[in-house]
Amino acid sequence: MRPARDDENGTQNIWQRDGDDIILCDSAGTEHIRLPSLEKLSKDRVPAIYSYDHAGEEYIVHEHGEQHIYETKSAFEDDWVRIKKPFIPEYEFSIPEYSRDSYVIVILPDEEPPIVYTNGITNPLGTLLDNPAPHNRSESENEHSVSAGDDNPDESATQENTPRAHSPERTTQTDASEHDHEVDDFETFVDVYVAKDEEAVLPKDDLYNAYRIWAIRHEQEIQSKSWFSRSLGEFVTYDTSRVRRNENRVNCYTGIALTEAGQHLIE
Repeated sequence: MRPARDDENGTQNIWQRDGDDIILCDSAGTEHIRLPSLEKLSKDRVPAIYSYDHAGEEYIVHEHGEQHIYETKSAFEDDWVRIKKPFIPEYEFSIPEYSRDSYVIVILPDEEPPIVYTNGITNPLGTLLDNPAPHNRSESENEHSVSAGDDNPDESATQENTPRAHSPERTTQTDASEHDHEVDDFETFVDVYVAKDEEAVLPKDDLYNAYRIWAIRHEQEIQSKSWFSRSLGEFVTYDTSRVRRNENRVNCYTGIALTEAGQHLIE
């Protein structure tokens, strides 16, 4: 967590480089974190951490020796902003073969056309058509490449047995990897599969089952339900209730819901 500022516009966190360091600033430009590398990011390097006391229904913020207690979610969020790790493609993409020239970063401004970001420079989205990446070449260009290797039978055979970028086999493999969310930390599980929804009522067993399936897929040790609830409270705020369903009382989380990807996990 970091302190919220009265003069900042929204609750934006901006990760950026400053020389050899990585820094976190808010929209007003105030620096909150400075690190030599993301590997050094830990709870000791952030301004504060928080937890939710379900018994006391309180939000507790620990700020380097000081403790702040909030009785309501709104009061808590008025004073503090949650910090999320920056998205770095090299760390997040699960397929090592995805080199830097096999994808592009597109920025979607609120009121301006999309732009392409490359090495600190932005250009109109149309430049992608002017300079297509290797995996976006036309079919005729691909055929020409194969024909050029006809003089080498071994090379041609290798090319014929290798799925093209747009072939059904290659597409299926890519789509599966993109939707597998190959991550192994609990925070990313919460980011990908759990969403805030003030009106939502989510059975605890549904969310825990989604976590179990995720843990099995990523070869993680399955933790207990008490650990799960306690750890969940470190990354998202929620309340609990008991709801009657089919004449049974069901323990539920309120204020959070499964994302579409989370629903797919338990279907």
